[in-house]
Amino acid sequence: MRRERRRRPQSGNGLVRRGRRGRTGGSNVVVYSAYNAELTQGLADAFEDEYSITVQVVRQASADLNARFAAESEAASLGADLLWQPDPVFAEDSAENGWLAPLDPAQIPNLELVDTAEQTEYYVPVLEQPWGIAYNTDLIKGAPPASWEDLTTGSALERGLLVAAPQNSVATAGVYNFWLNSFGEDYFTDLQRVQNYAMGDSVSNAIQQVAAGEVGAFVPAPLSTVSTVQKAGAPVEVVIPDRTTGFAMLASISNTAPNPNAARLFVEFLLSDAGQAIAVGDLAVPVIESVTSGISRPAEYVPTDNVETSARLDEISGLVTP
Repeated sequence: MRRERRRRPQSGNGLVRRGRRGRTGGSNVVVYSAYNAELTQGLADAFEDEYSITVQVVRQASADLNARFAAESEAASLGADLLWQPDPVFAEDSAENGWLAPLDPAQIPNLELVDTAEQTEYYVPVLEQPWGIAYNTDLIKGAPPASWEDLTTGSALERGLLVAAPQNSVATAGVYNFWLNSFGEDYFTDLQRVQNYAMGDSVSNAIQQVAAGEVGAFVPAPLSTVSTVQKAGAPVEVVIPDRTTGFAMLASISNTAPNPNAARLFVEFLLSDAGQAIAVGDLAVPVIESVTSGISRPAEYVPTDNVETSARLDEISGLVTP
């Protein structure tokens, strides 16, 4: 995904000056984020310090956030300038509905640092997160499952396994498409037979259930969401299999953003070395080659095929649902 390109010099501080002027003359930007709350706030604080532009963060789980963005867009009462979420199909639908503004490298020069094959006219990936297995360390004794195959060949997990509903997000369903391509339909039957799993209503809520000891494990789990409960002292760890897939967090700008220039400047910051370092922390893969922080892609990482996943969503739902 990452490609290093020579940075094109910006013309003076024009982008910054424009960023400080909203449609109403204010210096602020509203960011709707489905990413890790602590890292999102860290980005907001650093952006404010750098540009003296106030950032208001609205943080929700991706399904809830996207539903809010859609409802507000349809009602022409949108409060967001920038949307940061993981579902490429939602982003494509939003663009088709006229809810997103084009991203122009002439206005956001750092777009040129990201592989053009990974971005579209209306969204750009900011980071990648590989999918893993979250488990409660008080319940799962000994060696935890280290691969997706371990869930079907090992023993039943203490207090069971939760599996995310694929209908909530194409990003989440991508891991099930990966299972289907890698292991075939029998994998789902074997997983149900061995683990007798139940469905979780959302990634965030399911990981909270793992943290509380209500269930032993949850799949698929991103490091960024697990980190939130770990910071609160919960006995939860996550294993990232060597062979896995993942998803990108996508930045888009609302077509009716009250502060479009500040939103463009925020995307520029997200794709800068400083913004990337804050965004990935020690939880994600950066999209800019020069950034040395963050994690590396797993050894046998398989990029998600979002088009195929979307086309197979009904089939996937039928295989995953017990």
